[in-house]
Amino acid sequence: MRRHLILALGVTLSLGLASAAVAVGFPGGTFFDDDGNTHEGAIEAIAAEGITKGCNPAQNTNYCPDEAVTRGQMAAFLVRALGYADDGGGDLFIDDDGSTFESDIDRLGTAGVTKGCNPPTNDRFCPDDFVLRDQMASFLSRALELTAAVPPDRVDSTNGATVNMLEIAAAQGCDAIFLDSDGHTDVCSASTSVAAGQPFYVEHGWFREDWSSQSPAEQAAFASDSTRFDLSLNGFPLELFEEFFVENDEAHKVFRFQFYGNLSQTTHRLVGEWVADDTVELRVILDVDVTP
Repeated sequence: MRRHLILALGVTLSLGLASAAVAVGFPGGTFFDDDGNTHEGAIEAIAAEGITKGCNPAQNTNYCPDEAVTRGQMAAFLVRALGYADDGGGDLFIDDDGSTFESDIDRLGTAGVTKGCNPPTNDRFCPDDFVLRDQMASFLSRALELTAAVPPDRVDSTNGATVNMLEIAAAQGCDAIFLDSDGHTDVCSASTSVAAGQPFYVEHGWFREDWSSQSPAEQAAFASDSTRFDLSLNGFPLELFEEFFVENDEAHKVFRFQFYGNLSQTTHRLVGEWVADDTVELRVILDVDVTP
């Protein structure tokens, strides 16, 4: 992650910071290399709070806004922003001896914000590696004591109302050409609402007419995992129940997921994808507002 992106972290986490906007255009400022940068105000704000000292010690006249942040640097940002003081006796990891950030790393580990970089052993911190965005999510989640978001468990039932993503999207103007086999992914966006505490389920899939006339290769391709319906909730892929059956010479592949009314009262995003031959032919993005 680049340093100018990380700076927003410090502004967010450190309570009582002066508005970053105040620092924009500050004559001279703390650093020489951030003039005109979109994030200059935030850079100057976290410098004023001691969250960053600069990137060229001992002068520290530069911030290096376009450089990537290492895990060691990130440890220092978080420790200064959140005031972690306990180092747990030090030497928590075997690969940071002599690092400028060793004490910050130990404090971050003692606070439980980092677990290490080589699970399950986790006796290394990898201080010189760059911070990846998924790692940053874990750092922030632990630092802010956020409740981890997890997808609901899979339950094979059809209780409550059906949320038909295709019908909702069509009613709101979606004119995507489905099953046109043009190699192009059609995308539709729509919205709906459900009452809090009320169960609902999503059920979609595929069907193939004249099943008995299909060649063995065509039948195998339809029955395989390359033809499917995928569903995600707020970015989490959901494990769907799958049912395959032939009725009146039509083959059906049905995928469904039961929601048991335990979604929080906010807007959740469902994304459904109809996949044929491992190619997404249609994607429906449905924002579901859970209302009181």
